[in-house]
Amino acid sequence: MAFPGGRREPTDCDELDTAIRETREELGLDLQRPGVELLGRLDERASPSRLVKPRIVITPYVFYDPDPTELALNEEVAGVYWFALSRLLADEGRGSMQLPFRGQRVRFPVIRLEGADIWGLTLSILDGMMGRIRGG
Repeated sequence: MAFPGGRREPTDCDELDTAIRETREELGLDLQRPGVELLGRLDERASPSRLVKPRIVITPYVFYDPDPTELALNEEVAGVYWFALSRLLADEGRGSMQLPFRGQRVRFPVIRLEGADIWGLTLSILDGMMGRIRGG
């Protein structure tokens, strides 16, 4: 499970431009149309150096869309989930899971909702956003 994203291209002015372009390419969602509001940038998130080589750094942005349009998913996207923010803020589905790593079982935090597992960098981004909402 992941948010739309990708590498910055030479035609992108900055990371925000990259986020807007990638969202349009992957979901068919135009974040620059009237009524859509950029709420802000979250703290950068880096992949754990022991897990991902080369290490990647993600610059997440949050938008408010009062009326999400019908999506047009590209080949990179298998499906889309919509979760009420209130469910995430209530820590619904929060727990842990074990995954194999270097011959051992390693425990990771996870949110399990409607058959979807949100974990890793995606969960880290969500936790950063929820921390801001909670005033932390």
